[in-house]
Amino acid sequence: MPGRFHASPVGYDDKILLASSEGDMFVVRAGPEHEVLATNSIDEAIWASPAIAAGKLYVRGAGHLYCFADLSNPANTRR
Repeated sequence: MPGRFHASPVGYDDKILLASSEGDMFVVRAGPEHEVLATNSIDEAIWASPAIAAGKLYVRGAGHLYCFADLSNPANTRR
């Protein structure tokens, strides 16, 4: 996992979410043997810790606030 990290890691389920200053977010399996499950990127720096609330992931980039949700879950499609 290359990069610099200023945001605190966030744990959920059996995973850890790490957001780098370069705008990369790594999903790592928690436990004695860490494994990178996914890498996702936004086109701006991330310095704030991601937040999870009501089944949604909020990420504050240097210029935008992002909200990620599983739209296959009916609870996330209500307005």
